[in-house]
Amino acid sequence: MVWGSRKVPRRLAALVGATLGWIPSAQAQPSAPIELDWVAPTGCPSARSVREETLRLARLSRFQDPLTARGRIEELDGVWHLHLVTEFRGGIGERNLSASSCAALSEAAELVLALILNPDVEIAGGAEPAPPKAPSSARPAPGRSEVDFVGSAHAGMHAGVLRTVGAEFGLGLGLSVRPFSIRASVGASLPETTHVSGDTGPGGDAWFLSGDLTGCWEIPIGAAFAGPCAGLAATRMQGHGAGVQSPQPGVVWWASGLLGASAGLRPTRHVNLRLSGFALVPAHRPKLFLEDLGVVEQPRELGALGRFGVELTWP
Repeated sequence: MVWGSRKVPRRLAALVGATLGWIPSAQAQPSAPIELDWVAPTGCPSARSVREETLRLARLSRFQDPLTARGRIEELDGVWHLHLVTEFRGGIGERNLSASSCAALSEAAELVLALILNPDVEIAGGAEPAPPKAPSSARPAPGRSEVDFVGSAHAGMHAGVLRTVGAEFGLGLGLSVRPFSIRASVGASLPETTHVSGDTGPGGDAWFLSGDLTGCWEIPIGAAFAGPCAGLAATRMQGHGAGVQSPQPGVVWWASGLLGASAGLRPTRHVNLRLSGFALVPAHRPKLFLEDLGVVEQPRELGALGRFGVELTWP
C-alpha cells in the first residue's frame, strides 16, 4: 500500500471502518498501547510491524484506552485468509477477510485497528481504501474450469467381447478441463479357452488388447463427481487353435462405439477414485474360427465394460 498526500474525506474513512468491522465512537484522544496477538506464516509482516503501522495511521498524541486484538492469517489453495477479533472499551468486533497476499491482509488489519483507535482520523492515500479482493490466481471454485493432467491404472470386467465374461486390466493418460475430461486408455484381457461346441473338443485360446478414447462431462458434487461419457474403442483379438492337429494363430480387429457414465470421489487434491461403465457397440463382428469346424470367438452385437481405477492428477 503506497501512501501519498491526497486525503480521503472523514466520512469515507468512517464508512470503510464500518464495512471492515465494529468501530466504537470515540474522540481522537490518543496514544494507546495495543495488545496484539498476531499469528502469521513466515514472510508475512510481523506483529511489531503491524502495531507500528497502526499507530502511525491512527495519529494519536496522548494516552487513551488500550486496544486488544487477535489476528490469525492462513493460506489455503493460493488464497490468504485473516480472522481478526478486537476488544475496545467493552465492545468486541470480529471479521473474516480474504485477499491475494498476506501483505494485503496485514494492511487491511492495520486500517481496521487504526480506525478503531481513532474513527475521526483522515487517512491520506493515493487511492481509496477498499476491502481486499480475491486474487485472479486463486484456485477456481468447484464447477469452474481447472486444468489437470491425469494418469490412471484400472481393473475391470468385460462381457460380449470374448465368449465368456472375464477380467480386464489397463493404464491411461488424460486431460481434465473441469467439468470436461478426455482420456486415452489401453487394456488387456486374461486369456480364455473356448470350444467350437460344448465344453470339450476343438477350440482355441484367445485374448484381446484394446485401446479407447473417451470423453466425460463430470458434474462436481462436493468431493464427488458424476456424469455421462462417450467414446470410441479399437480391439485386437488374437487366438490360437487348440485340440486340432495343425493349430494356427489368428488375429481380427474391429472398432466399437462406447456410451456410458462415470462417477467417483476426490479424497485429496491429487487423487481420484473412479468407477465407470460402458456399453460397447461393435461396428462389425469378425470371427476367429477353425476351418471346416466352426466359430471359436466372435464379439456380440452389444457388449459391456466396467472399470474401477485410481487416478493421479498434476500439477
